[in-house]
Amino acid sequence: MSYVKETAWKPMGISRMLDYSFQFFRRHFVKLFLIMLIFYGPFYLLQQLLLPNVLSGNAFILQSFVEGLRDGVGLDSDVFESRMLEYEADATLLVGKLLVFFLIAILFLIFFVPVSITAVVMYVQSVLSGEGEPLIGDVLKRSFRRFWPVVGSNLLFGLILIGIFIGIMLAFSGISVLLALVVGAAANGPGVGGAIVMGVLIVAGMIGVLLAAAYFIIRLMYFLPLTALEGESIGLGRSWAMTRQSFWRLFWTMLVMYLIIYFITSILGMLFGFVLLLFAPPWVAQAVLLLANTVLAPLMIVLYAVSFFDLRVRSEGLGLEALIRQTTGLEPAGAYYEPYGHQPYNGYNPSAPSSEAGDTLPAPDAKKDERE
Repeated sequence: MSYVKETAWKPMGISRMLDYSFQFFRRHFVKLFLIMLIFYGPFYLLQQLLLPNVLSGNAFILQSFVEGLRDGVGLDSDVFESRMLEYEADATLLVGKLLVFFLIAILFLIFFVPVSITAVVMYVQSVLSGEGEPLIGDVLKRSFRRFWPVVGSNLLFGLILIGIFIGIMLAFSGISVLLALVVGAAANGPGVGGAIVMGVLIVAGMIGVLLAAAYFIIRLMYFLPLTALEGESIGLGRSWAMTRQSFWRLFWTMLVMYLIIYFITSILGMLFGFVLLLFAPPWVAQAVLLLANTVLAPLMIVLYAVSFFDLRVRSEGLGLEALIRQTTGLEPAGAYYEPYGHQPYNGYNPSAPSSEAGDTLPAPDAKKDERE
């Protein structure tokens, strides 16, 4: 049975969501990559035109190392320091371009990043609902239909996060000062013991700040598909309700995927960056690194979309009508209720030609998903 149609109304655990996201990304890689390239390609091209000589930190270090090898000095500290001064001198000439680029980046973040995420979510929704693989043009048209509600919700989401972050930092600063006074008084001065205790408390506080920020981001971040697909005016309240009792499951799922993507991009960046800086101009290496980020960008969004539909299954009973029909005998087993339409899918026909062989995966282990 097709994995997509079979699991559309079944809750998925952490491993199942990760596994299905990778499988979906692999099978629909070309279209997902083209969607991201359409949105991010012009932005990256503009970045190269405005800031052709501004490299990331890793790329700059690699460039200095490669140039040192060419000069026969390796990682000589004096040569590296002189190259750093040259880099800083060149960077001062780019202040105007940097301001223009940052302004464009902010506008891109507000207006086009949420639409790109919406486009990928709509693509995933079309496959999950049994509509098949949509055309890229159709996905782009659908993603822009609710452009202003999506942009408005995204702007409100950003303002809320800024306010929450300021509140968290103020609370963290106040608690840190209070703990410093208490620890200093208990230790009768800034001794070694007091410094160690204070260091541990600061690290614990930083972890707490990150967890608090992650908590609010995860609880509110599903406003985009709710606004774009469900017609919600904002979607933040419904996102908060949907993610109730699901924070830790979503947190660990997103964290694992982020670490995987970070590990892959770091390895590719070091390997290809070193080779390209050795044999090609710096801008080529930077362009390749940006292309690698574009290739992997849909993977996190696919997981985001899959987790959204999983939340709808858990909190709102998405697909429950088909399950009731099957158990009451009103609908044949294996039928699938179209979540965004009104016609059920009539089940899997093993004698029919396997036109969806590429999307056929093993049936899920329901007991395993319940344990997770």
